[in-house]
Formats: sequence, C-alpha cells, structure tokens
Amino acid sequence: MGMPEHLVDMWDEAMTHVFETAEPRNLEFSINTPQGNRSFLLRLAPEFAADNKTVEYLLGVSTDITELKKAEEALLEAEVHKRDFYRKTILAATGGKLEVVEPQDILALQGDLIEKWRIVTAEDYTLTREQAVKLAGSCGLEADLLNGLTACAGEMLSNALKYAGGGEASLYRTDSSILFIVSDTGPGIDSVNVPDIAFVRGYTTAGTGGLGYKLIIACADKTYLATGSGGTIVAVEMRLSKLSPLQGIAHSDLSVGLG
Repeated sequence: MGMPEHLVDMWDEAMTHVFETAEPRNLEFSINTPQGNRSFLLRLAPEFAADNKTVEYLLGVSTDITELKKAEEALLEAEVHKRDFYRKTILAATGGKLEVVEPQDILALQGDLIEKWRIVTAEDYTLTREQAVKLAGSCGLEADLLNGLTACAGEMLSNALKYAGGGEASLYRTDSSILFIVSDTGPGIDSVNVPDIAFVRGYTTAGTGGLGYKLIIACADKTYLATGSGGTIVAVEMRLSKLSPLQGIAHSDLSVGLG
C-alpha cells in the first residue's frame, strides 16, 4: 500500500524546502498502523557536500508522538471544561451581570460604531472617557447610567494603560443599548484567577487599591470579558430606556463638537 496522497504532498514540500533553503523542516503526520492511528514527528535536516554549501542529501529522524498528542488533547479538554465551569459559576454568582466569553462573542454584540479611540497616554485616557460619556448621553443614555459609564470607562481604560501599555476603545449603539469596549494585547488574566474578578473586591489584572472589576460589574447592566494570552477585551452594556434623539445620524455628525 502506497503513502496517502496528502502525505506525499507534505513530503515533497518538506524536501523541496530543505534542499532550497538548507534549513531543517519538521513534518507532523498521522497514519493508520496495526496498533491503530499513530502520530509522528519527522525532522528533516540537510547534510552538506564537501563545499559545506550544497545540500547533498537529507537526514530524517522520526519520533512517535502519539502519547504526547493524547496528553496535549487531554489538557486542552480539561482547560475547556474548567473555563466552561468558571463561566457558568461566574454568571450565576453575579446574577447574570458578568459573562466570560470568547472575543468573537463580543464582536457579535457591537451594533453600529459611534467612535473609536487609541489609548497610549494619560491624556488619551481622559479624552476617551469624556468623549465616550458625552456621545453616550447624546444617544439617550440617562444621567445615572452616564455616571456608571464614567466609572466603568475609567477602570477599563486605567487597566489597559497600566498592565498592557495601552489599547483601543470603541463605543457602539444597538437598538436597545450602548456598548463600550476596551481591548488590549497584554498578558491577559490567567484562567485560575478569572473567578476572582467576580468574587474579590478590588481585583484588577495586577492588584490595585481600587474597586476594580467589582465596580464595573456593579455599574454596568452587563459586563462581558474575553481574556487569554493574546490580551483582554472588556465590554460593558448600558441599556437605553428610550429611543435616541440622534438615531440615524451619521457617525461623522456625532463627532462634531467633541473636545
């Protein structure tokens, strides 16, 4: 029985790479054996001719990594179950006010963009918070919720500056709410510490004397959190009690007069 076609293609591509670049190449593949499906890692390395430049032939070393792959899959499955448990526990413990989600879940909530900001300096922090609150008020968000948005925006922007060196903020309008989002590319919050967001007063990504996420959860109608090694996204939802007087006005018109 010959080699499966997809493996032939992988093999040809790997050999071509090593001969043309004189650089090693790792090739990972699975095949059916009498002992069942097995996973292998094949390392192809160049062996040079006498001129020490020309690749004369390839040296290949194959390692059975089946058990390693199984262990990795088990760890990944355990992590998924743990995050799902945390999500359900946190959602129940906060009365549905904090939901741990994936980044794409927050993207699906966004609605119509009102404004975006880049946060790098303390001046950006102040300007972004002021403009976001002003625009939210123009969209019909009532005074008590504007105060809550001010507090939420302050904590969210502060965290991005302190622990990720900055980030991006954006304000969106849906049919029934205002959504303020801050994202960064910092180290994220370790999954072991995620429950502390809901249960520990003053919790932030590095521990400060402030009210932290407890304040955000208390002030927003709902908070969404997506965090991982690639960064953190926090979104707060403030529900509108009436239709915006500026509904349908273009984004460029909403931006006029800010400063």
